[in-house]
This record gives sequence, structure tokens and C-alpha cells, in this order.
Amino acid sequence: MSQRFELLEWWSDYVEAAAMGKVSLSLTALRMQSQIPH
Repeated sequence: MSQRFELLEWWSDYVEAAAMGKVSLSLTALRMQSQIPH
């Protein structure tokens, strides 16, 4: 049971990190797009 909970905790950490990375990635892409002259 505790092992399962540990895995769940690790998984939520991973999902959170992935979401944060996605957000920062899209923000960087937006910033780069706005800098490119159209």
C-alpha cells in the first residue's frame, strides 16, 4: 500500500513538472514569436 502511495506521489510530481515545463515552453515560444518581425 505504501509503495503504491509513493508511486502516486512521484507520478503527481512528474505530472506537475511536465505541466510547468509545457507552460514555460509555450511562454518561450510566444516570446520568440513576438520578437520575430512579420
